[in-house]
Amino acid sequence: MDREDYIRAAREVRDLNNISEALRSRASFAMGLPIGGGRRVIEVVAEIVRQTERDLRALEPPHADEWDIEQHFLRPWSELAEHLEALVASPRARWVGPRGAFRLLEEVPPDRPEDVEFCVAYGLDDGSGPALLLD
Repeated sequence: MDREDYIRAAREVRDLNNISEALRSRASFAMGLPIGGGRRVIEVVAEIVRQTERDLRALEPPHADEWDIEQHFLRPWSELAEHLEALVASPRARWVGPRGAFRLLEEVPPDRPEDVEFCVAYGLDDGSGPALLLD
């Protein structure tokens, strides 16, 4: 796969797995859940992030760019998925309601500047928002 095809495919994967859209479609359901229902919100986000990572890893980046893509594009998705999965398993998420879940999701580690710079320069992102697409 050449660079342009990889960029197009990676952006498509990222956009298809848009967390904001998924949460909007489930928001009314989640708000009606009893205490602890917020944990399901976090689980949904963790599942989407992990699936996005899997889908991105299934793409074949240009050979010359593999290391940089792994370090600055794929690794951050993996780290974010691991963080969210740990959050789901943590006691903090056990009894949180939906609003509390959104507050916990705001506490995800920020994107590293060097990763954002690479993704913008490579064309994988326009730098206009966070990786999670929680607008």
